[in-house]
Amino acid sequence: MNEKNDNIFSDNLLVFVGVGLAVLYWFVESLLYVFSHGQSFFQQVFSPDLIGLYRRLLVFSIFLLFGSHAQAAIKKHKETEADLREYIKRLEQEVKKKFS
Repeated sequence: MNEKNDNIFSDNLLVFVGVGLAVLYWFVESLLYVFSHGQSFFQQVFSPDLIGLYRRLLVFSIFLLFGSHAQAAIKKHKETEADLREYIKRLEQEVKKKFS
């Protein structure tokens, strides 16, 4: 069970990093808004104005999409690399069989 949980985390690491960065952005944006407009921090974190909410959700979505896209590209690269190693191994076996 633990190995399966580790596998889910490692397979989707950049998605989790994207979500983490988006949450960090949400808090930093709230903090900046508090300093510039003088409102309560908790009010800004949990109930921002409509424009602030749209902006934060847009950035959240961008981080999430980037993380998932990057993770998919890395997964495809690893699969291609494994296929290439297997192909090289078969070619080496063919060459040894031909010249032995």
